[in-house]
Amino acid sequence: MKLFIYGTLAEEQIQESLYGRLLEMTPARLPNYVVTDAIDKNGDTLPYKTIIQSNTAAISAMGHIIDLSEEEMISTDFYEGAPTLYRRIDVEAIDEQGNTIPCVAYINGYLEAQVAERKSMTTKDISNQVISENNFTKAFVFDGTYIFISKAYDEDSDKHFLVNSIPEIREVNAHHVQFPIGFNSEQERDQTFDELDLEAAGELLTVFINSIKQNAANLKSDNNGN
Repeated sequence: MKLFIYGTLAEEQIQESLYGRLLEMTPARLPNYVVTDAIDKNGDTLPYKTIIQSNTAAISAMGHIIDLSEEEMISTDFYEGAPTLYRRIDVEAIDEQGNTIPCVAYINGYLEAQVAERKSMTTKDISNQVISENNFTKAFVFDGTYIFISKAYDEDSDKHFLVNSIPEIREVNAHHVQFPIGFNSEQERDQTFDELDLEAAGELLTVFINSIKQNAANLKSDNNGN
């Protein structure tokens, strides 16, 4: 079975311990996903990584593809704490030659559930606040509008980004909005990320909403002109 890995399973010591051998690893990327910190059932950050959907093919989780036997997959399930802490999902990775390779990957179930819950929450009891933050993603809410800001890297362009994901902006009837912001270096991106607070995220959200309104107005004007 082909498995896409992005964390400790790529370490030689872990492979020797789990499988009694070193594995051949094929470099690959996973479109529409980013790598971030995993959490436990209490929402506390763990010293492990997970993937989470980014909803844009321009951003990919970087990793490797390995081949495991059924017995080795069972050992990997035990190592990953499946199906509670992590669970298997079907994905399609892309290797360095551009080939699409169906495989499985492990995703942190607690973070997956947390993200889904945030997206489904109503706005009744929500004020402006920081929902959560870790080394890779910060989440904010403003009057019921959620914004997730995550670090990302695009290998093709060798560019570092902050991807701003907004599930829904009711004010302008927009859904699954994403605004990648590019940086000249990883250091510049990380510094900007570290300085992000509630006020800065609110300013970004305002800019995004105004941009959507302006684009809509321009489109309407062009249509009227025709």
